[in-house]
Amino acid sequence: LLTHGSLFKLETFLVQLRYWNGPASLALYVNEISETTPDEIDVLETFLEVHREMLRHTSIHVMMEYTNSTKGPLPYPHNPLRNLAMDQCDSDYILALDADFIPHPADCYSK
Repeated sequence: LLTHGSLFKLETFLVQLRYWNGPASLALYVNEISETTPDEIDVLETFLEVHREMLRHTSIHVMMEYTNSTKGPLPYPHNPLRNLAMDQCDSDYILALDADFIPHPADCYSK
């Protein structure tokens, strides 16, 4: 399974893992480095500690954006995040899902 999302999608990712029950690669997006970034990293660290056992077969990769644009944050980088997750995926076969999609149990990973 490879997927991507923001820190707001961490709980949905756990649901994906409950159904998938196999190796996964997750690319997370922190959309602008700022004064609140340390808080977001703290959220991620806590999530990793609390769900350590469930995440034992998951590789997690963080993409952070830095911009000094006055136009606001850049659009969500779907393709770069998907590619980051794919580049780090250690499997011959993958199922690429957006963070909002939950796999059907009958179609999920089997050893």
